[in-house]
Amino acid sequence: MKKILSQCICAVILILGILLPFTPVTEAKETVTDIISQERYLKINNAINTVFIDTVENKGFLPSNTLYTLYKNDNNMTLSFYNLFVEYDLDNEKEQLEVTNYFSAIEELGLTASLQKDKTIIVQEKDELALFEKLLIQLMDYVDLENGLLKVEISFDDIGRPDNVTFYDSNNEGFFWYEITYISMIEYNFNFIFRKLSEPVYRAYYTIKYFMDQHILQGLLAIFILLSLIVLAILLLLNFFSLLYTKRTKKSLATKNKVWVLFIIGVFVYSLLLIVPYGILILLPLDIIGGGVKAAIFFFKKVFKRE
Repeated sequence: MKKILSQCICAVILILGILLPFTPVTEAKETVTDIISQERYLKINNAINTVFIDTVENKGFLPSNTLYTLYKNDNNMTLSFYNLFVEYDLDNEKEQLEVTNYFSAIEELGLTASLQKDKTIIVQEKDELALFEKLLIQLMDYVDLENGLLKVEISFDDIGRPDNVTFYDSNNEGFFWYEITYISMIEYNFNFIFRKLSEPVYRAYYTIKYFMDQHILQGLLAIFILLSLIVLAILLLLNFFSLLYTKRTKKSLATKNKVWVLFIIGVFVYSLLLIVPYGILILLPLDIIGGGVKAAIFFFKKVFKRE
């Protein structure tokens, strides 16, 4: 009997041990502010831009679809520009990287998270709308609020986090919105690294686009110059390494090995463009030196052949 009783007690303890982690915790007193404070990585889409924010490290980046990317690290802003010919006014963009701008007005409402799950609320009180008007002025370049806001619509996800905010003017038309996605560290870092690695492509694209906008012939000439610089630099380095290999081994570099060397050199040249803003111009002296060396070799070969 004792053995059966002890087995039953063990079985109950085992079942409780399995079920307790899945037992919902009462969250009636947990506010929306509490829920938000547990989130670290955010992706915010709005009517103007997409913004990525790390709330713990107080950093983020704004991968604008125009001529630059703005990076925030603590309170420092770094601008990675893709067009030398344009001046930037970034006050509005800086405000978009401040996470408090997206949540402060919502937090002031003092909502309970468990009561907002999968719900949409409408803010129409004058004092509460004033909070969102202030937010609009921070996030938008220009706001015409002569007649004020009619309402603000806020939707919440299945655990009570705000995920969509829409602003309506006096004509009951939505004129500004932002959508909040709570993302993982992997997604945040992937987007950050991808943006960094693609910067030389953006620089080349917007440089060519600028010249194309001036005249199509200027654009074609820019394409030719940029591609020539890259190709010549890669070929010059390939010839250099092939020459070193031949001198040391007394053998010419095999075609298969040349492909690998070419790939490594391509990565090296691309890395130069990553490290130095407009690094493509750094390659110009290499090309001039390479062209001069090739011309000298050609000249001496002709002279020695005549002799």
